[in-house]
Amino acid sequence: EGSNSILELNSVTFSEINLSPTNEAKGIIHININNQQFNMENCSFEDIEIQNKGGNVIRFQNDLQSKFIGTLTKCQLKNINSQSDSDGSRGTGIYGSIGQNSQLYIIGPTKFESCVSKTSSGGGIYTSIKQGGQLIIKNECKFIGCTSEQGSGGGIFTNIDGANSKLTIEDSIIFDSCQSSSGGGLSTVISNGGLLTLSGETSFVRCKSIIQHGGGISASINGENSKIESSGEITFDHCEGKEYGGGIYISIIDKGSMIISNTLILQSCSSANGGGIYANIDFESQFEFIINDALIKECQAKVDSSSSYPTGYG
Repeated sequence: EGSNSILELNSVTFSEINLSPTNEAKGIIHININNQQFNMENCSFEDIEIQNKGGNVIRFQNDLQSKFIGTLTKCQLKNINSQSDSDGSRGTGIYGSIGQNSQLYIIGPTKFESCVSKTSSGGGIYTSIKQGGQLIIKNECKFIGCTSEQGSGGGIFTNIDGANSKLTIEDSIIFDSCQSSSGGGLSTVISNGGLLTLSGETSFVRCKSIIQHGGGISASINGENSKIESSGEITFDHCEGKEYGGGIYISIIDKGSMIISNTLILQSCSSANGGGIYANIDFESQFEFIINDALIKECQAKVDSSSSYPTGYG
């Protein structure tokens, strides 16, 4: 803690830790941000239990008034479990408030494996991105078996709010066997000009929404210039949605947009309605929903899997 400070960790291992704060959520690494820089490389976190008021492995605690730059490179988070009665425990692996043009980079090969949140959103990562903040995830990052049992976003949950606030996912990012109540791999709420971009190859494999929508992705896009843009190849393979959208569930209102300008592949995905994609769109306002190149193969919409006749739509 302190202005203009730098924290660097290189090749450090944290294992078999039980974190149980009694007053408020904390982090194994807990950073109160005030114009700081944080660099971590080749570090690992394994077999960690977080209970009581809960918390996270890495916690960027910020009032959104101070700028910071954080970088995690070639790190591993494995077998992290959080069960908490505190809303502040969101994001079992990483929690971050990113504002005031702050930037958080997660650079691969970095792996989030079996990061589990019992009660809140973001099994691997939870971020609130505002006021021009950016989260950049790049270069062979993997989210494997991450779970948010009662919340959204098994791998990642992010709230992106405001112009120039942005989540960037690029260069071989994989969500494998992640699950949550909605948005098995990724769940996002985008508003007031926020932006999510995907480039390179992004894959969602065997991801599930176990209660609501979006086996791979669940996204709500609200407001002018709020958008999702995909310019690379995005694949959904054997993803399952409980209610709507086996691969993708998208809600667009009040001039929001989703533009997939390159390749979209949905293969063997299933849901009660919209086996591949389910789009909930407000047709009374202007919107954009554009897909230029797509392959939808062997997807199913079926409410009752025991029935021999159709019971779902799309």
